[in-house]
Amino acid sequence: KIVSILVVLLIATTLFAQDAAPEAAEAADADDPIGLFFEKLQEIIGMDVGSVTIGDTTYSKAIIQPTIPLGKLRIGLYLPIVYQGELFDIENWYFPRGNNEWSFGTDQNWSAEPLVAAKDILDDLLLKIRFIGYGNKRDPFYLSVGNLNSITLGHGLIMNEYTNNSDFPVVRRIGVDAGLNFDYFGMEVLANDLIVPEIFGGRIY
Repeated sequence: KIVSILVVLLIATTLFAQDAAPEAAEAADADDPIGLFFEKLQEIIGMDVGSVTIGDTTYSKAIIQPTIPLGKLRIGLYLPIVYQGELFDIENWYFPRGNNEWSFGTDQNWSAEPLVAAKDILDDLLLKIRFIGYGNKRDPFYLSVGNLNSITLGHGLIMNEYTNNSDFPVVRRIGVDAGLNFDYFGMEVLANDLIVPEIFGGRIY
C-alpha cells in the first residue's frame, strides 16, 4: 500500500508539474502566491520533470528527490518514473538492467525462489536511496554513502571536486566517503562504488 501511495503521489505531482509549470513561471514573475508556492514545492521535494537519453533512447522523466535532514544524519531519496509514450503504461517505463524497481518482489515467484524475491525487494529499496550522509569533514566522524558530489581529499592535490554520478541514472553507483578526525591524527577513505570499485584511495595525516 505504501508503494502504491508513493507511485500515485509521484504520478499526481508529475501531471501537476507538466500542466502547471508554464503558468507557475508566469505567476511567479507576477509575485503570485500560487506560483511561488509551486516553485518552493519543487525546491523542497527536488522535483525534476523533463527528458533523459539512456543509450540511444530518449525517455520522459518525472523524479522526486527529497532530502530528509535528521540532525547530523541526511537521507536523500530518489523516486523516479522514467518512461516512453503513455505514463500510465508500466510496460513503457525504463527498467534499470531489466529490473522493475517499483515491483518490490511482486513480480517474483515467492514459492519457488524466495531468496530471489527477497533480494528483489532489497535491490528495489536500495535504488530509492540516493545517498545517506552523516556529519561533515570537520566532525570527529563523517560518512557519505551513495551518490558522491564534490568530494575532495586533503587540500585537493590528491582528488578535487570528484563526483561518482556522472552516468546517473543509467549507472547507479554506491560510493563511500568516510573519515575520522582527532586532535593529532586523522584519515580519509573513498571508493567510487562498493559493488565494483574502480576508483579508491585515501590518506592518513
